[in-house]
Amino acid sequence: MVRRPGLVVMAVAVGVGVAAEYVTFDWDEPLRWLPDLLVGLVLVGVAVDAWSRSRGMAWLAAASGFAWYVGTVAPVALYWHRGFLVHMLVAYPALRPRPRLGIAAVVGGYAAAVVPQVWSDDATTIVLSAALVVVVARTYATAAGRRRHHSRVALSATTAFAAALAGGAIARLVVPHGDAAIPTLLLYEVVVCGVAVGLAVGLRGPGVTRVTDLVVELGEERSGTLRDALARTLGDPALQVGYWQSDIGGYVDAQARAVKIPAPGESRSVTRVDRDGLPFALLIHDAAVLGDPALVEAVAAATRLTAANADLQAEIRARMAEVTASRRRLLLAADEERHRLELRLRDSVELRLVRLSDALREASHRTMGSPDELDLARERLERILHELHELARGLHPRELDGGLAAALRVLAERSAVPIQVTVPDERYPRELEVTAYYTCAEALANVAKHAMASSVVIDVVHHDGALTVAIVDDGVGGADPTRGSGLRGLADRIEALAGRLTIEPASPQGTRLVAEFPLGDQQ
Repeated sequence: MVRRPGLVVMAVAVGVGVAAEYVTFDWDEPLRWLPDLLVGLVLVGVAVDAWSRSRGMAWLAAASGFAWYVGTVAPVALYWHRGFLVHMLVAYPALRPRPRLGIAAVVGGYAAAVVPQVWSDDATTIVLSAALVVVVARTYATAAGRRRHHSRVALSATTAFAAALAGGAIARLVVPHGDAAIPTLLLYEVVVCGVAVGLAVGLRGPGVTRVTDLVVELGEERSGTLRDALARTLGDPALQVGYWQSDIGGYVDAQARAVKIPAPGESRSVTRVDRDGLPFALLIHDAAVLGDPALVEAVAAATRLTAANADLQAEIRARMAEVTASRRRLLLAADEERHRLELRLRDSVELRLVRLSDALREASHRTMGSPDELDLARERLERILHELHELARGLHPRELDGGLAAALRVLAERSAVPIQVTVPDERYPRELEVTAYYTCAEALANVAKHAMASSVVIDVVHHDGALTVAIVDDGVGGADPTRGSGLRGLADRIEALAGRLTIEPASPQGTRLVAEFPLGDQQ
């Protein structure tokens, strides 16, 4: 909201500007006097807007605006406004420039402004424009904290201003007969307005909202840290964040290294953050970084919220680890029980039926009557044995007693589709061998039912602490784990062992199913 003194200043600027345009131009030339009038008004308007944030910039912007109108009337003052603009860019956002190079640049800017021949020479204009960028860039390179933010704004504005000056000079050198004068003047007027508005907007700085948004940023950027985000936002690359450790009675950083607190009088300042009335964290930063109390509170809030977010994520990871371990225990228990049941069937029921079948065979050879009935009974018994054998295999593949390699070769021999198997003769944890076997069995069952394939390749590789089982067929493709319980259950089983199942099209056709199992120190 513009207060009454600001309205008075704007009214004066309008009066002075209209008078200057009336004296200098004809009213039937709006493309000349209207842009000229607007430039001065924009500069004075920026001064009014900046008054509450930076009196130094406000004075310089207002002086530049009124000097602009003086230059409109008096050719000798044509470049006076540039002295104030150079001062504003070098000293931004204050009135007094720093360091000595800045002071020299401001003095040189005013000297060039009062001597029309300096800026009138196009070659000199190009050199001075480049020198101005170098001065402001040097200030930016040595700035920290909020000064670094302001220096970045000043450097952007200076670059645009210098580009307009140098571009206009080059155009005048290249284009003959002054044909480039009007276009370059309009471009310069637009850039001056843009520079002034950009400097005014830059005064708002990295506000409270920007700092509190750090929590959201850190949640999205998993590789980020609070220190990095604060350093980037506040413009202090050397910023340190320490967290209170009650067991050692001091602060440590994110890598658990002790944080040394600067002694009073050193160049670095310390801001302490409490939580629930107790020491929680501290920030070691440039003295100019946290000069605004509201900004200090925002940084403290972001620090507390980020720590709470980290604690919550750690708790979630712990719960997920518990769930994964529970799934693994359930899987192992189920496999163990299935194995025990398969052994009981093999060693008790199946063994007795085998003995009974042998007895029937001997009886059929010895008896003299009704051999057909004995043969029929023996055939039925053998069918029951076969079904029982298949049931036992479904509970636990007995081929795995000889290892994964032997089991997969037997599986390939029973398949109606030609299968090429490549598997190392190594032993792995039993639960992993069982899951790898079921992965291949389920994939081959799907190939037989749906793929219409002519060949299958099973490739088992042990590399870099992981076991990879790949089944590739040359069928019609289209396998989808979301449309069948077999692949879904298989994926759950693999994930319970911290593995991963992927299904993708093979080249040039068919399906590639890959199961990856981390081995680590399981072997």
